Amino acid sequence: MKPYFAILTLFFSTFLATAQPSERLSLKEFNLKGKVKSITEKQFFAKKNGKTDPEPYQENKYYFNEKGQLKMWESKNNQGDISTTSYDYDENGQATFMTFEGFGDHTLKYEFEQKGKTRWQYCYWFSGSGSKKGSLQHKFMFTRDNTDRLVEYAKYYSTRTDFNFKEVYTYNANNQVEEMNNYGLSGKVEQRHTYIYDKNNNLVEEKEYSNTYKYNELNSTTKFEYKYDSQNNWTELFAKQDFGKTVSTGYKKMVRIIEYY
Repeated sequence: MKPYFAILTLFFSTFLATAQPSERLSLKEFNLKGKVKSITEKQFFAKKNGKTDPEPYQENKYYFNEKGQLKMWESKNNQGDISTTSYDYDENGQATFMTFEGFGDHTLKYEFEQKGKTRWQYCYWFSGSGSKKGSLQHKFMFTRDNTDRLVEYAKYYSTRTDFNFKEVYTYNANNQVEEMNNYGLSGKVEQRHTYIYDKNNNLVEEKEYSNTYKYNELNSTTKFEYKYDSQNNWTELFAKQDFGKTVSTGYKKMVRIIEYY
């Protein structure tokens, strides 16, 4: 993978609809309209004129039930690596655990615990298909405000009490994330992201600032263009990312095939 696309690759995988590392377990969290049954996403490196490489470097497929909950998603890259993630829900529509399979004979199971406004997600590693007991590998923290907006997200290794990284979000008047601050092991802000949206609640601009070498230094600006289907869901996204330090530009395109009930 081309190194100057590292940030944009992460962006494509976690931020597309909401500018959050949201669990994205529902059509709402995917910013999808109508009764969507499945989505196939194909991600390509592209040129300035929009022409892409012949084959995608990443392909994801998401399957939803008739309640609009994510049942399963499959991921495949151009190296042939395949993974599958599936979800179970209780009678209240709350996700109870998530199972991950891929990259070897193991399963990752996620259990959830609600403590006030904070939801903890525990990741257990089950080595071997017949294993019944897993060891805690990671835990994730999701804290929401009084209007159910995600305001803080953090990842911890195993049973450690100090986070590996943390992200804090602020919102605009339209309940869209307008800024995200990323905290590292030092507990200080390492990166800051700002976001602008279109009338369809899709991102049209993202800026990344860093404190690594110079306080609040602009690292990159990414702009997005969309094409939509009759349900007003986007089916094509073209991204242009400009890097301030190296004065270079990168282009990517994502194509979505949406199947409806």
